[in-house]
Amino acid sequence: MIRPAVLAALLSALAGVAGAVTLDLPGDAVRTAERVEQGASVRLPSGAWDGAQVPVTRTAGTVTRTAWQLRGQMITPLQLRDALVPQLQAAGWTVTFECLDRVCGGYDFRFASNALPAPAMYVDLGNFRYLLAEHGTGARLSLMLSRGGGSAFVQLTHVAPEGGASPEVSDSSPVGGTQAPASDPGTSAAGDSATVIDELRRSGRAVLEGLLFATGAATLDPGESSSLRALADYLSERPGMQVAIVGHTDTEGGLDPNVALSRRRAQAVRDALVDDFGVDPGQVTAHGVGFLAPRANNDTAEGRLANRRVEVVRITN
Repeated sequence: MIRPAVLAALLSALAGVAGAVTLDLPGDAVRTAERVEQGASVRLPSGAWDGAQVPVTRTAGTVTRTAWQLRGQMITPLQLRDALVPQLQAAGWTVTFECLDRVCGGYDFRFASNALPAPAMYVDLGNFRYLLAEHGTGARLSLMLSRGGGSAFVQLTHVAPEGGASPEVSDSSPVGGTQAPASDPGTSAAGDSATVIDELRRSGRAVLEGLLFATGAATLDPGESSSLRALADYLSERPGMQVAIVGHTDTEGGLDPNVALSRRRAQAVRDALVDDFGVDPGQVTAHGVGFLAPRANNDTAEGRLANRRVEVVRITN
């Protein structure tokens, strides 16, 4: 018998108002990741891909991204949506936009959605639903609902107005269950700046996940990445340290164009570190290896997504 997983979230969207929003997921949920950034800004999609871009609403405040895996639950994104939206509406939230997979824009939309990387959050490009909601207090949230590897996945991105608290979330897991890992062994979790630096110290490399690039493009918005700020601070404190920024791609397309694309993306990250965060240009080089160093199987959408990344590699201390 399946026990309902209760996500008792005291959302700061109700700042100054007594009570809590309680979201009941239809299954046993295991939290796979949680990222909290104070005084941050985030772009939440407010429309579908129009052929050139994904319309977004930029919101500032305390940004909390939390993901859950419903292990072994044969529930569809639509069923999840139908279970959660009435609960939000009952708590005073208004859904301002929603769409599904290819209507949203597929690959391009997924990269604009602030979805956490696999394995914390899987987004099947042909089987996901997204919605954006607003509250009268000025708070916003988005839900990304999808499936992957025989499980359902939910990501809640919540933005509290300045001065509001981040959500306090409790969840239940199967008896004897444990929290799922937020990332593969040897890789860092997106947006978790402490993990990025810890991993760089431990293994000499770390994945700078959470850097958003549109399909085939190398334009980066560094304002979204706490990991870049952490790396910049770390390098500034160690003027003798040198690192390489290395871009990676999946196997779609030929090797030469993928190497070129990965190099441009690495260069965009290097430029951001130097131009936006004040890192000494002599400390950072940029390189691209295309699809020659995968960390996952390119036969699946999730694997290809995991392989599209930018890493930092320590050269000298």
